[in-house]
This record gives sequence, C-alpha cells and structure tokens, in this order.
Amino acid sequence: MPAELAGQLLGGRSPDPEEFDICEFISRVSERSGLDAPQSTYGARVVFGLVHGMAARRAVDAVREALSCDLRVLFDAGSADRPAV
Repeated sequence: MPAELAGQLLGGRSPDPEEFDICEFISRVSERSGLDAPQSTYGARVVFGLVHGMAARRAVDAVREALSCDLRVLFDAGSADRPAV
C-alpha cells in the first residue's frame, strides 16, 4: 500500500473531516476521475465492494457508521452480491 494511503487509513482521522451528501461525493469522484456520474457511481460501488470483501468486519462497520445515511446506501450497494460473513 502506498505510504500516503496507508497514512490516511492507519493514521487516524483527519482533524477536520468534511461532511457531504451522495451528490457531492459522486461529483468529486467524477471530477477527480474524469468519468461521468453513472460511471463514477459504478466505480464507487466497485471500490466499496472491495472494502467489504477485503477488510475486517469491524473495520467495514466503522467505515459504514462514519458515513451519512445516503452514502451508506451506496456503500451497502457495493456488498449486494457478497454473502454476509
């Protein structure tokens, strides 16, 4: 894992986390990836699916709890095809 990513994931929370809704999230993904909104939504679901498949259950639960209700829907959609563990 790249050091800058590991630092974000393992080093604790950002001092001032931003809160935003699903529309802003998809907009930011689109802006950074250069993809349109449907492609960005799909990509986010794929990434969330990887989180569900690779991370420990407690870590997944912690990430989910930190999200707004509308982002939880997208996060949960990433695990739609995965069996509950």
